[in-house]
Amino acid sequence: MVPDGSIGQPDGPLTGDPDAAIDPPDGGGDRPDAGVGIDACVGPETFSAVDDEIVDIPDNSPAGISRVIEATGTCAVVQSVEVRLDITHTFRGDLEVSLTPPRGDAVVFIAPDPIDGLDDIHEVFEVDIPAGLDANGEWVLDVSDNSAADVGTLDRWSLGVNRAAP
Repeated sequence: MVPDGSIGQPDGPLTGDPDAAIDPPDGGGDRPDAGVGIDACVGPETFSAVDDEIVDIPDNSPAGISRVIEATGTCAVVQSVEVRLDITHTFRGDLEVSLTPPRGDAVVFIAPDPIDGLDDIHEVFEVDIPAGLDANGEWVLDVSDNSAADVGTLDRWSLGVNRAAP
């Protein structure tokens, strides 16, 4: 087959005829990606992860600690967010805990409460992260102890986006 040098039509298969038709692309849906746009996501629509490194929470330190869970390869768009916390602390009312989503603002879901003198936190929280955010990226948990004399550790935290926190 010898190309004819024209730009309008490709040379036909095996015939050398510049006006021969080439089979059109398959639009009938028998390809796995038929009808899928270039930017279509093919990953999961939920995400969950666990950080079980034990970290001391500094006493009377508003800076506190930050822990990160990285979400990658997910197609999750935030509809709901759960955080499971396991914190050992001798006066949980000293604590402030917030979650910052990727490309979003921090949401405080535990505020200091000077009359909450109970020990420890072992609970699941629904965190009010705005719906519609892309879940990919760094999710940052911040924990601070805002009063003196009582100490603790972050023993474990987990995150569930559009599913229960493990």
